[in-house]
Amino acid sequence: MAQFTGAENWYWCGLNRNILYTDGAQFVAESAGAYWLLDEIALANACNCSVKAEEFQVWTLTRNKTGNGAMLPGGSPIQLHDVSVMGAPLQ
Repeated sequence: MAQFTGAENWYWCGLNRNILYTDGAQFVAESAGAYWLLDEIALANACNCSVKAEEFQVWTLTRNKTGNGAMLPGGSPIQLHDVSVMGAPLQ
């Protein structure tokens, strides 16, 4: 992922047209079959006002003791559905 340091292309999220994402997110979605992750981020933006308030978001997917979770830049955890069965083979 270190090769993605900006965006040459922007993509519209199919689930929430108010959300744009970058080449790096598109790479993860295509390479790891992780379009579900883009959907989860779109849902978090639709349902959580504190998430939606972040104009620019950087998401880090981390595994925790109960499954998988995602962290916002400020360190606020967002609980995702148990994505361990969905997989994301990128390391």
